[in-house]
Amino acid sequence: VVGLLARLGGVLFVERGRPSRSGGTVAAMRERLRRGETLLLFPEGTTTRGNSVARFHSSLFQAALDVAAPVVPVAVSYRGPQAALVPFVGDDAFVPHLWRLLGARAIEAHLAVGPCLAGAAERGHLARQARESVRSLLCHAQPAGADHSAGTIGAAMPRAMNALRPCPSSPQLALVTETWPPEINGVAMTLNRLAEGLMGRGWRVQVVRPCQNRPGDKEKPREGDHLLVPGLPIPGYDGLRFGLPLGRRLRDAWRRQPPDLVHIATEGPLGWAALREAKQLGLPVTSGFHTNFHSYCRHYGLAWLHRPVSGYLRSFHNDTLRTLAPDPHLCRLLEEDGYRNVAMVGRGVDCNLFNPARRCADLRRTLHATPSTVVAIYVGRLAPEKNLDLVAESFERLRRAYSNARMVWVGDGPARARMQRRYPEHRFTGARTGEALAAYYASADVFLFPSLTETFGNVVLEAMASGLAVLAFDRAAAGIYIRPGENGLLAPPGDRAAFLQLAQYLGEGHGAIRSLGEAARQSVEPLGWDTVCERFEGVLRQAMQTERPDRGEA
Repeated sequence: VVGLLARLGGVLFVERGRPSRSGGTVAAMRERLRRGETLLLFPEGTTTRGNSVARFHSSLFQAALDVAAPVVPVAVSYRGPQAALVPFVGDDAFVPHLWRLLGARAIEAHLAVGPCLAGAAERGHLARQARESVRSLLCHAQPAGADHSAGTIGAAMPRAMNALRPCPSSPQLALVTETWPPEINGVAMTLNRLAEGLMGRGWRVQVVRPCQNRPGDKEKPREGDHLLVPGLPIPGYDGLRFGLPLGRRLRDAWRRQPPDLVHIATEGPLGWAALREAKQLGLPVTSGFHTNFHSYCRHYGLAWLHRPVSGYLRSFHNDTLRTLAPDPHLCRLLEEDGYRNVAMVGRGVDCNLFNPARRCADLRRTLHATPSTVVAIYVGRLAPEKNLDLVAESFERLRRAYSNARMVWVGDGPARARMQRRYPEHRFTGARTGEALAAYYASADVFLFPSLTETFGNVVLEAMASGLAVLAFDRAAAGIYIRPGENGLLAPPGDRAAFLQLAQYLGEGHGAIRSLGEAARQSVEPLGWDTVCERFEGVLRQAMQTERPDRGEA
């Protein structure tokens, strides 16, 4: 109804969650800006509890870049005893909310205008600048004074100021991790998303990590403070390092500025030192279970280490207030293995980035693929634990039906040289990130992923969001989000014969690839990172209020 009334009044109406219409919307916005009109955007929705600034969708800023229009960030806040009646947040219902608002006696509205944003070369960067400016205006109440000339886009944000904590009293998290962007793996990507989500909710985040000794080391989350320690290369994992256990450096830093909570994402030497120092300083500690290190042992000729590594991990996590795992099945397995205080925090996917609309005919031509060619893709680390030979065998089953099918491997790792020698007709692209990675996903048709060592498997959600027919084992993310035969295909864990049979079905099933891919996209569209970050924040706040338990037997 609101959209209909907006259109009748000559107002552009952008419907949430309809990326297929975004091209027409951008064109209409661009035309209005070229006519010298002003566009006012309210990019905040109901994804938070009203005390933080959610992410701005970058597609809303494309028109500004196209016509070089400046962007003026505007923060709208409400004050007074009844200010909380104004923002429409959470699970509020429209009609009761409207009646409460109409019954209010008087509410003060305050405008704060930030400086013009211009000169950005990329829409994502412009969206982040606008959001950070609005957040800063809300925190510091900067005076108005920017020029409202014609042809501008205003990013406005209604917020109840009495619900927003002053910046100096915002909680501080020390996030300890041995991997961080630009390193390419699911743990680094997830942690960066969670850090940015917390900062968008008013947290201050200190990232404690090894120095990566390369130019990309300067890539940080916005506002994030990084405490770097020396690191050493991880054997068999080029480009990754583990941090040295320099406890004194952590102790000195946390004595000067104690964090409200320490969250340890990796259980290596740096994580161990952080846990020890946090306990000595009386700081609450939570941990994340991101990688099945004990399951990797047999793939590197270290099967004899499985039991001691498993025992160390259990002891480590049981010495923290909460262990965060990404899915219910893993939570149950950890609890059965003796882990205490396990909590689930899932994963999200950026459906704007990973989108079927990024399918690229030019990229497919470089793969020697015609419009009718079936392209199979694997995305992930090329390492022994990923079950890579089963990917190649599955592709051969697929190629029985599609003789001109193509196989593309996106990623790098210690097994790449062997795979390239064994399968010279396949395309190996190396690691890809961002829009380049999204284009490879969307330009393929089938995603083959037989890994059995994933803690979650973010790539499964990325492939589904890109509209691919996914074939995987019934584990981790695939087991949670794939409904077999409806939006993907699942084989029983470890059943190679069943996996190969399903690959053959993809080749023989008329229209199966297209229908599974379309259903996959639709099923993951609601899985945004905002909800995940809100859950993460809730678990952290709960842990901050919990008395530290006795360690007991691990």
